[in-house]
Amino acid sequence: MFFFREKIPREWLMDQVLAMCGTGFAPTQPYSVMERLQKLSPSFPDRAAQVLSALVKNRRFNKWVYMTQAAGVRLILGMVSKQDRLQRLQSSGKQSTIWRP
Repeated sequence: MFFFREKIPREWLMDQVLAMCGTGFAPTQPYSVMERLQKLSPSFPDRAAQVLSALVKNRRFNKWVYMTQAAGVRLILGMVSKQDRLQRLQSSGKQSTIWRP
């Protein structure tokens, strides 16, 4: 229900899903959770992947959501992969004018 409201802090929402999954509960609106998580992933790629991981491991979460929103799952995981590649480039000290995912 909270995922419908845009004015609620994004970090707080993700923390609530993690806490909920940690205690064995699952969101009642799984499709809206995945849609919002997909929107949050560019800003918080690691946190979004952590929440996705908690949802995947949760036995009470509707597994059909992953099948119907596979593009969203790929986007979330792709954001983490993209961030990892950028960090590796930055830590190696290489400067690249063209970056390709």
